Amino acid sequence: MRKFTKMFAIGLVAPLLGCGGSRESGGDLPGLADPFTVYSAQLPDGAQMDLVLAETSGGEWSGSFNEASDDNAAEDVSGLFSGTRAGNSVTADILTDGGVKISLSGSYQSDGTIRLTRSDLPGSTLVFHTVKANSAAATRSSVQFSIKFPNSSPSTIAVDSTPTRTDTHFTYYLGVVDQTTGKVSISIRNVQPLAMIYMAQPNYTSLQSEQPVTSLNELVTKSATSTKGLGQFYKIQFQTGGVTTGPP
Repeated sequence: MRKFTKMFAIGLVAPLLGCGGSRESGGDLPGLADPFTVYSAQLPDGAQMDLVLAETSGGEWSGSFNEASDDNAAEDVSGLFSGTRAGNSVTADILTDGGVKISLSGSYQSDGTIRLTRSDLPGSTLVFHTVKANSAAATRSSVQFSIKFPNSSPSTIAVDSTPTRTDTHFTYYLGVVDQTTGKVSISIRNVQPLAMIYMAQPNYTSLQSEQPVTSLNELVTKSATSTKGLGQFYKIQFQTGGVTTGPP
């Protein structure tokens, strides 16, 4: 199982920024197939916990997680996920945006659900169901924004403006980095104004950041500096990339 470190962004800088600089507006999103599966469970107090997972190798899952509550802002957290499935046994860790590490263990069920117990919630079994993917839209468009590390040229993230999945608290979108196979999952919270951006690269590095926006359009058009996230993300600048239309 891949261990969490503060080096995620450092390992990702080279492939992410290899095609820095501005890009002309374009409609194509290469390799649009969604590599992520979203699972959702209800916590004992009624809050929601989602896992955004991709299988990076045989039995190894990497991804991110989201928590949201209708009435408890302290539970509105995000972070990184790393786990392993051996047979039907699942072990995993999550690292919150506040630096808290939580262990999970449980099993993968024949009905496709994952049953996990969190180390901070002993005695409670969380049942994660897959969040059904939305039907493909007849017509689609894409939007773009730029992400910039200090002392580096910006990279372009192109996002399909049609949500891939929606559930009670989150709306999910899929994107790519610099027209490569590096995939991006973006979730917009329906209750709290916060977007979680998770980037996964083919070399198994990943990073996650949060932006205080209420919609995908606001993420695209609003310049901001990330203040929360993992992988030394706090100095990254987000820049307006413009809106494009046409088939992604």
